[in-house]
Amino acid sequence: MHPEFTERLQPTPGCPADAAWAWLAAQPEVDSGRVAVYGRSLGGAVALYLAARHPVRAVVLDSPFSSARALALLHYCFLP
Repeated sequence: MHPEFTERLQPTPGCPADAAWAWLAAQPEVDSGRVAVYGRSLGGAVALYLAARHPVRAVVLDSPFSSARALALLHYCFLP
């Protein structure tokens, strides 16, 4: 991840993804340095968020959206 991006990335209080990571990393049988994250569609943004904030081993993105605008046009085509 580019250093300028990670420096600007602010923690999100109460973020469920951070809470899930904290729980997983606290499990004694889990080596948090060997965890891969997976995100599909909108979950791709969450997977990238986790990868930017935590030492993940791999990131898998399954059909992530190309932009928020493109996603909005797909689901809300009746709006200008």
